[in-house]
Amino acid sequence: MLVEIPTSRVPHEWDTIRAVLSSAVKRDPKANWLDMLGMGITGQMRFWAASGPVAGIVAVEVQRQPGTLRRALAVIYAGGLGNGNAMRRTMAEIEDWAAKLKCGEVRFEGRKGWQRVFPDYHADEGADGRMKYRKVIA
Repeated sequence: MLVEIPTSRVPHEWDTIRAVLSSAVKRDPKANWLDMLGMGITGQMRFWAASGPVAGIVAVEVQRQPGTLRRALAVIYAGGLGNGNAMRRTMAEIEDWAAKLKCGEVRFEGRKGWQRVFPDYHADEGADGRMKYRKVIA
């Protein structure tokens, strides 16, 4: 189950957020912890805590789809533990959140192995070698 961490709580939860997301953030050469904290405090980046079979933190942003006014929910970072089935259930919750936020798609980047976990996502390899996943939602 996902529960949004209110922006007012981000500074108080920052040590936990940072610890849980550290391995994901290490793989991003553009990551900047101070920028992330500022975006979390202003609500530009939102943090959700997952509990149950999947325990961890998910960092998301609502972005514009390139060249359009349509919105997309981008999973920027995710950290914690869980198996494939639990991850699919968590992603279904994220897709529900995206629909409530009036986003037309959900996207994330990651390794090629995520194709097995999320076969309903379209995957393309970017110029940087990272896989870019996206799913159009109603």
